[in-house]
Amino acid sequence: MQHYFVDPSSIQHEYIQITGNDAKHIARVMRMGPGEKIVCKDNQGRAFVTEIESVEEKSVHAKIISEWTGGAELPVNIIAAQALIKGEKMDTVVQKATELGVTAIYFYEGEHSVVKWDANKRQKKIDRLNRIAKEAAEQSERMYIPEIVYFSSARKIIEGTASIENRVVLSEAEARAGVPAKLPDVFSRHPKTLLAFIGPEGGFSRNELSLFEEQRIPSTSLGKRIVRSETASLLLLGAVTYYYEIQEGNIQ
Repeated sequence: MQHYFVDPSSIQHEYIQITGNDAKHIARVMRMGPGEKIVCKDNQGRAFVTEIESVEEKSVHAKIISEWTGGAELPVNIIAAQALIKGEKMDTVVQKATELGVTAIYFYEGEHSVVKWDANKRQKKIDRLNRIAKEAAEQSERMYIPEIVYFSSARKIIEGTASIENRVVLSEAEARAGVPAKLPDVFSRHPKTLLAFIGPEGGFSRNELSLFEEQRIPSTSLGKRIVRSETASLLLLGAVTYYYEIQEGNIQ
């Protein structure tokens, strides 16, 4: 069944009205009609199996049949604090990290980031990334769409996430030095939330590394290989999936 996120206000008693691009997708791309079933979610924890009753030019009406009890959320909230990187790489990070279960992506301007977001165009970029996250969450049958947030610097993220106990810096320096990864120790504590800082193509600046050290945010490698910025969050999420789902046999 196809999955769609809908506005909570569109769920009225036994019926759901789907409008906008999702309605067009159902009608024109999927060419679905009355009698076919879809899953509708409100991005707040509710999901329903529904049956389409009518398909109109700008809206689709569906009747709720039952609650949908699936969901593909990780048992730990992963926040990727990703420095701005070039071109379509940010699209890739959002799409693939969403598929792999990220809770939120905090984009920030690293001191070595080549990319800078113009203030006048920033919201448009965020809106586009939100659309990518929504589509990826639907495709991967997530219960929630990851939150996309912009910060002007790593310092601003640190200031805004002081309540998160488990924060790490994904560092290529640790990998080059052959220092054992600290992630197994972090995972073994079964944190509720884990925030990981990821640098841009040029890596973290000395100022940023000093800031992390001052704030006692530990650095860790992701293994022996040096990966690109757009790969780091995906490798982290893959490790989380293995540790919490595959290794522990929690895949239902």
